[in-house]
Amino acid sequence: MPKIIGVVGPSHCGGTTIVNMICLIYEILNMKVDRCTIQDYQLNNYDTSSDIVIIKCNEYDYNLDKIYDILLLPIRDFRDSATFWKYLHNPNADDLQMINYILDNISYFRDWEHKSHLLRYEDYIHNPINYINKLLFILGVKLREDEKKEILSLIYDSNPIYNYKQLHYQLYISTVLQKKILNITVISQILKQFGYSC
Repeated sequence: MPKIIGVVGPSHCGGTTIVNMICLIYEILNMKVDRCTIQDYQLNNYDTSSDIVIIKCNEYDYNLDKIYDILLLPIRDFRDSATFWKYLHNPNADDLQMINYILDNISYFRDWEHKSHLLRYEDYIHNPINYINKLLFILGVKLREDEKKEILSLIYDSNPIYNYKQLHYQLYISTVLQKKILNITVISQILKQFGYSC
């Protein structure tokens, strides 16, 4: 049976970066890796000969909860993830849709929060070496410094960090909407809990 690594919780919070990083880590270690959704896993639509299977899942899933070996939960300022969602997928989203997207993401986060290893997207942006070191520690594997830098270079080339800076919520969300968001207790509480500005 392959080792199951779940990357769970909110969308547009760095989950894909984590998946790509894990794949590169295990490829360097000459281990066979596959990735799939929880739905594909349940349908056996993955390579069963893999050493590692990475399962992406946003909402809480009972089946994944029973089979995982490691759960990784990304977090990012929920206003930034909503900005990214709007920019990429729904440019005409109104204020209510933006707020509902944030609330859904918070719900996904809370579903998995107490079971998972937390990885903060802003840590990857500001100190990627520390970020990959934390991931390696969670996975229980080691790489040389040059191998870590190679992985980070490949990740950066596929998804440049400058996209994060360009899509910061303060540049895209109106002051009126920012105030509306912070007036919702569920949102302001979690932002304060994880040290995001309010």
